Amino acid sequence: MVDPSLYGKLCTYATLDSLDIVLDAGAGFGFLSRFLADKCKAVIAVEKDPQVVKALREQAKGTGNVIVIEGDVLK
Repeated sequence: MVDPSLYGKLCTYATLDSLDIVLDAGAGFGFLSRFLADKCKAVIAVEKDPQVVKALREQAKGTGNVIVIEGDVLK
């Protein structure tokens, strides 16, 4: 998901707060993961495409609370 106008709505619907740990399954390039990092205690971002994981790790730098996992979330 790359439409940032939806991120706030997602957080509102999910009633996320600073104590939540969120799983971002299929995190892609990490746009949502970075947004969630400011709202939650931690974000576990899982992506299976090794090339996309490289970009995801770059996006996660400096957040301090985004854990990037390369793998298939269904396994």
